[in-house]
Amino acid sequence: MLRRSKAEVECYVASVQASAASQREKSLKGFQFAKLYFELKEYELAKRYVSTYLSVQKRDPRAHRFLGQIYEAEDNIEKAFGCYRRSVELNPMQKDLVLKIAELLCNNAVTDERAKYWVEKSAKLFPGSPAVYKLKEQLLDCKAPSLAELHKYDVDNTLPSHLGKSQSNSELEVAHQNLQHETKMSQLRETLRKMTDENNELRSSLNSLRENNELLKTQQHETKMSQLRETLRKMTDENKQHETKMSQLRETLRKMTDENNELRSSLNSLRENNELLKTQHETKMSQLRETLRKMTDENNELRSSLNSLRENNELLKTQHETKMSQLRETLRKMTDENNELRSSLNSLRENNELLKTQHETKMSQLRETLRKMTDENNELRSSLNSLRENNELLKTQHETKMSQLRETLRKMTDENNELRSSLNSLRENNELLKTQHETKMSQLRETLRKMTDENNELRSSLNSLRENNELLKTQQHGTKRSQLRQPFRKMTDENNELRSSLNSLRENNELLKTQHETKMSQLRETLRKMTDENKQHETKMSQLRETLRKMTDENKQHETKMSQLRETLRKMTDENNELRSSLNSLRENNELLKTQHETKMSQLRETLRKMTDENNELRSSLNSLRENIEFLKTQARLIISCY
Repeated sequence: MLRRSKAEVECYVASVQASAASQREKSLKGFQFAKLYFELKEYELAKRYVSTYLSVQKRDPRAHRFLGQIYEAEDNIEKAFGCYRRSVELNPMQKDLVLKIAELLCNNAVTDERAKYWVEKSAKLFPGSPAVYKLKEQLLDCKAPSLAELHKYDVDNTLPSHLGKSQSNSELEVAHQNLQHETKMSQLRETLRKMTDENNELRSSLNSLRENNELLKTQQHETKMSQLRETLRKMTDENKQHETKMSQLRETLRKMTDENNELRSSLNSLRENNELLKTQHETKMSQLRETLRKMTDENNELRSSLNSLRENNELLKTQHETKMSQLRETLRKMTDENNELRSSLNSLRENNELLKTQHETKMSQLRETLRKMTDENNELRSSLNSLRENNELLKTQHETKMSQLRETLRKMTDENNELRSSLNSLRENNELLKTQHETKMSQLRETLRKMTDENNELRSSLNSLRENNELLKTQQHGTKRSQLRQPFRKMTDENNELRSSLNSLRENNELLKTQHETKMSQLRETLRKMTDENKQHETKMSQLRETLRKMTDENKQHETKMSQLRETLRKMTDENNELRSSLNSLRENNELLKTQHETKMSQLRETLRKMTDENNELRSSLNSLRENIEFLKTQARLIISCY
């Protein structure tokens, strides 16, 4: 077995864990990893991986036994005993583990009831085993009292009796008895010391006898025993080999008889099957020809239907492309119109900016003239201040209205962008439209007409705004001239005109808002309808695709069936030829097997006779060895009883 390093084992573990599909699979590999780390004496890692394995496979006796081996290697006897006991509980058929538990407890001087229980259990499982006998002796040695305890026991038992007897005698007798008692105690101590020494020597001799497998006293006897053991080992090996050979020969004989019977039955069945196969082959060939003719007709029909479907698809594609080109053209025109509208809006914004700047310059001029006139007319200061405040209010109102107009324009641009996105989605969805295309095109034309009407309305509104701006410009120029001539009178007229124009702009804005909202609601409704129709078309197209896919799958299945039928025909013809050749070869082999069988049977009888003679010799030698072992046991028991 190759020795691996820790780095190699860690690389192997990492690769296996990386290839694992789940955490459970990683945990199941933990038992294998633990064995590798146990070989490297990395007991902590081995325990960790065994624990992960036991978290998934809690009732695996092999894993509990392996964990006990790890604890035993760490000299943790209690935990090792617990793991071994759990393994035996899960699988009571582990007789060797029962003996191992008893040896573990006895070798580590565990003298409680557990050791006695496991030794008795191993004695039941292995009656007459020398290993169990050694365990019983170890258990008795562990439970034997020490020398100090024996001495204490003798002193405590002899002194009270001596004292009880001496109380009725005189003092001389007491002293004499005390001397005798002291001498006896010294003799007892000496005898106890000698007995303990002899016991120790006997224990050492018994241990040496156990280690040397109950060797004899002399070297000649030892050599004879080793020779006998060697011969026994060889004879057992030869017996095992003979038994394996005999089992193999019996198995070969059984197989050969079975093969002969099978060959005979197969020959009879083959003859019968050949007749049946001929009739079946003729009927199957006629059926196959009929099925081939039907399948060719079906394939031709399917091909014609596929060709018609392809032509229809081509026509639909051409129609769809023409309609899509028309739609693209209309969308391009609409984008051009939208660009023009944007440019016009930008120009309006620029004009508004210019008007603001002009208005500011004029206001500065007016302030200058008013400042000059305040020197001349102190009474008109209050009126001018009120007019200035009104102008500021008008400015703020004008700015708010302009911001509202910008917001509405921004919303319109956003809506146009949404329309563009919806049109892009329509382009993608229009590739799937194949039925009811003309009705949809009419609806699209209607929506385009409405949109052109809306664009025209927007243009008219822009023209009205331009006209209003022109009027404002002319009014402002007229007011400039009149301001220079009659400043106070014209300012009041301008304020009134601005108020009226603002009111008109408000009304126009409200109308535009209402019109825009109605148009947008109509556009949303049309878009919703178009999306619903697109969904219906998508479902229909998916159904058509599914039918086409099924038809193609059926064609493939028909083709595979045809190929399989051809292959089966070819195989049947080959099998018929092989059967004919095999029949001829079987007849020849039967004759050879008969001759070989007779020769092998004669050889087997001869080998069986020899093996029976050898077995008888081995039995006689085993009986003599058993008698010698019993004799040695009786001698050892006599020696122990004497001491």
